[in-house]
Amino acid sequence: RGFHVGKSTSGKTPGSRRSKGLPSHRGDPDSEAAEVSTMVWSPMEMDGAPSSSVVNGFSIGKVDDGPTDRRMRRALRDSVVIPNVPIALRVGGRGTDQSTSDRINEFRRKGNHAFKMKDYERACAMYSSAILSSLSLPEWEKAGLPLLYCNRAAAYLALGKPVEALEDCLSGMKLNSAHHKCRFRAVTCLVRMGRFSEARGMARGVVGTEAGADTIENSITAELSKRTREIDEAEKALVGYLDALVAGRFASTEALKMAYKEVEAHVPHSEALLVSLVVGHIQLGDFSGADRVLDVVLKQRGSQPPAWAGWCRVQTCFFKADYLQCGRNLEALDGLLKLKAVEGAGNEVAVENQNGGSMLRVLAVPDRALIESLRLEIGALQDLKDQAQAQMHKRAFSDAIETYSRALTSPQMSPAMAAILFSNRAASYQSLGQHALALADCCMAVAISPHFAKPHSRMAGLLSDLGLYLDAQKSIELAVACAASAKQRAEYQNTRNSLSHHRRQQMDHTRLLGLHHGASAVDGKRAYRKLALKLHPDKTSQATNRIRFQLTGDGARLLTAEDTRQQVLEQATWLFKQLGEAQDAVTLA
Repeated sequence: RGFHVGKSTSGKTPGSRRSKGLPSHRGDPDSEAAEVSTMVWSPMEMDGAPSSSVVNGFSIGKVDDGPTDRRMRRALRDSVVIPNVPIALRVGGRGTDQSTSDRINEFRRKGNHAFKMKDYERACAMYSSAILSSLSLPEWEKAGLPLLYCNRAAAYLALGKPVEALEDCLSGMKLNSAHHKCRFRAVTCLVRMGRFSEARGMARGVVGTEAGADTIENSITAELSKRTREIDEAEKALVGYLDALVAGRFASTEALKMAYKEVEAHVPHSEALLVSLVVGHIQLGDFSGADRVLDVVLKQRGSQPPAWAGWCRVQTCFFKADYLQCGRNLEALDGLLKLKAVEGAGNEVAVENQNGGSMLRVLAVPDRALIESLRLEIGALQDLKDQAQAQMHKRAFSDAIETYSRALTSPQMSPAMAAILFSNRAASYQSLGQHALALADCCMAVAISPHFAKPHSRMAGLLSDLGLYLDAQKSIELAVACAASAKQRAEYQNTRNSLSHHRRQQMDHTRLLGLHHGASAVDGKRAYRKLALKLHPDKTSQATNRIRFQLTGDGARLLTAEDTRQQVLEQATWLFKQLGEAQDAVTLA
C-alpha cells in the first residue's frame, strides 16, 4: 500500500530517529534464533515523485487516497501495530531508547560468555540483568525474553537449582506457549527432580502448541522422542533403586552408595533419592553417615528445613540413645509442622511407579499427635534412666535394679538404649553378688549392641570374677576395639594388661549360682531352679520384642533385627548351659 520494508544498514530511516531492534541471540548457550533483523519503513516511488509527510517519525509517501490507504495512515497515526510486521519494529509513538537495546545485548553476550566458561553464577547475574532490562520494554517488544529465561534456566540447572530453573522455563512459556526450548528445558528440570508424571505431561504439551501433529517439525519430533526415553530411563533407575532399599537388599553402606551414585546420574535433584540415602544409612546402622547427609541438606535449606529431614534427625538420635536431643528434635519438628500447617498423614516422600500404577513410599512424617506421644514416652524413659543412675551413685543397688527394670518395659526403647539399660543393671547385680543375673544382662547387651564398648568391658569384669580369665581377655579386646574415645580406650587397655597375667580358665560354679563355698546340694538345686525360671532361653529371647527396631510405622527399620534376636538366643543358650553345669558341680561336690 505504498510502503516497502527492508533491512536497515545504519539503523536509521530517512528523516526519522533510529529504529530499535530486539537483542540478538547469537552465541546463546542454547541458541535457537538468528540475529533479529531491524526492519525500517521508507517511501516507495509511485507514479512520479509524490510528496511525503512524516507521521510518528516515519516518512510516509502520499499515494491514492482510497479507503485502504486511509486506514493505513490512521493505523500509523494511532500507533496500531500492523499485522505481519516484525515485532522488532515499533510503529507509532516514541521508539525504544537504543541504549536499552545495547544494554540488553551486552548483558546477554556476557552471560553467554560466562556460561561457556562455566562461570554459572556470573551467567545467572548477567541473564538476570538482561531480563530486568527487557521487562521495562512494551509487551510487543519482548519476543526475545523467553529465550533469556531459558538461558538463565540452563545456568540455574548447572548450579544445581532445578526449582529456580523450572520457574524460569514456566515464565518463558507464559510469554510464548509455543517456545519449545523452554518446554524441553522444563522437562529436564522435572526429570532431574524425579517428577516423572509432570515431565510426561510437559513433553506431551509440545503437540498441543502446534496446529496439528502433522505440522510438528522433524527436529521437534526427534527431541520429543529423546526426552521421552530420558524420562523412562530415569524412572526405571529410581524405582528399581527404591524397590531394593525398601526390600532391604543393600548389605552394606558401600553397596548403598554405589547404587545411589548410579541413580544420581539420572535424577540428581530428586527429593526421594536424597531421602532414600538417609533412610538407607539408618537401616544399616550408620547413623553418623545419615547425620552427615542431613547436615548438608539442612545447610542448603537454611531457614526452611524439610519436615522429612527433621524426622530423620529424630530417628538418628533415637537409635544412638541420645534421648535428650531426640526430645528436643521432636519438639522442633512439631513446631515446624505447626508452622507449615502440615499434618503428617499427607506429608510423605513417594515416587509414582508407572509400571505398577502405584506410589512407592520412601518415608512419611507422623502427625503431630503421634510426635507429642513419642516426645512424652521418650522423656519418661530418660527420666527413669537418670533416676536409676542417681540410685547407683548412692549405692542403692536394689532400688536401681527396680528402676532399670521399669525402664526396660518402656514402649520406646531403641537397641542402643536397651544395651545401656541392661549393661547398667548388670553392674547393680554384680555389686549385689548376683553374678548369673549380671551375666545374663551383659549377654543381652552384647547381643543387642555388639559395637557398644561398655557391655564388653562389663562382661570382662564378670568373667574374671567367675574365673574365666581367657574369655575375659577376649571381651576386653572387643571393648578396646569399640572404645568411643582415646580416654576410654586407654582405660580398657590398662584392664587388658592386668588380665594378661592370668591363665586360669575354671568357672566358679558356686559363685555363678550366687552361693557361698560350702553350700549344700539342696541349696544348689534351689538356686538353679530359681535362676532357670528367669533365664530360660525362650523367656530371654522374648525380651527383644520390647526393643524398637523401628521408631514408628513411618520410620526407617533397622536391618539388624533378626540378627539381634539370633544373637540373644545364642547367648541365652550358652548361659543356661553354664547354669546346668554349675548345678551338677555343686550337687556332686
